[in-house]
Amino acid sequence: MQQKFFDLIAQENKKGATIFFSSHILSEVQKMCSRVAFIKEGKIIKTEKMSSLQENSYKRFSIETKSGINKEIFNINGVSSFEIKNNTAHFIFKGNINTIMKKISEIELRNISIEEPDLEEIFMQDAEDFKQLLGEYPEAVRAMLGINLDYITSLLGFYSMIFTFIVLCGAIQAMNLGVSILSKESRERTADFLLVKPVSRTAIVSAKLLAACTALAITNAVFIIVSTFMANLAKTEDFSLKTFLMINLSMLFIQLIFIAIGMVVSVFFKKIKNVLPISLGFVFGFYFIGTILVTDSSNKLERILSPFKYFDIYYIIQNMSYEA
Repeated sequence: MQQKFFDLIAQENKKGATIFFSSHILSEVQKMCSRVAFIKEGKIIKTEKMSSLQENSYKRFSIETKSGINKEIFNINGVSSFEIKNNTAHFIFKGNINTIMKKISEIELRNISIEEPDLEEIFMQDAEDFKQLLGEYPEAVRAMLGINLDYITSLLGFYSMIFTFIVLCGAIQAMNLGVSILSKESRERTADFLLVKPVSRTAIVSAKLLAACTALAITNAVFIIVSTFMANLAKTEDFSLKTFLMINLSMLFIQLIFIAIGMVVSVFFKKIKNVLPISLGFVFGFYFIGTILVTDSSNKLERILSPFKYFDIYYIIQNMSYEA
């Protein structure tokens, strides 16, 4: 009956019909489909051609021996999820099957089982391979890229890695505005003109600061609206909108800090010909301090050195609150 069903589907497909076939059994999918979509909690999270999936073929092995198994024999690329129970080893292998069969031939077997893992196992294994790849980076590099291995496979964790660079851009914008508030008058020789106006110096600087803060507020409002819309398209069941908004709001707080730093810098460097090099120097300086010199996020005293460390994104994800 099953074969007749498969034959019927194949005939309709040859006529030009598009068939949506739902299954978690890899052998059935390989037989019937040309493209695969992985669906989690009602959302398509990955699509792939069947030819690509077959090139990265996974096999689930169960090997039973008469005596103990030396785990070192299977310490090769492609072997994962390795575990031993009694005299039986269970693992998943990805790659050329001849490679693993040569290793198995060195063992005196009692029984062997080779099966196709289901698609969920394949997807989870891909996620583990991704984490393992990132785990090989030095801790300082992971800190610089905003990578946390415990959360990287979740939507908020992956977004936090991207958000690190968004905050970096936001800090440059804020630093530019902060430095320009006072230095622009000297650079463009408008200071004397402003001083003859019937407006106090305090009022002029306050108006400029308010304009800069308004620009940041508009930037963050647009960013939050767009990012929230995109996150809702890809959200999973464990997605928290409150946590997502708290993460995004942290950029505004960091920008306000850099506006203040920029104003202080402009007091000491009054004749700045170009604001951007000063802004980039200070922003990247604080960023490298936060990622290279301050790798221990538990040391709050050292975290004072970099505004980028004032808000721990992964603390927000875990506790749905800012640090007290």
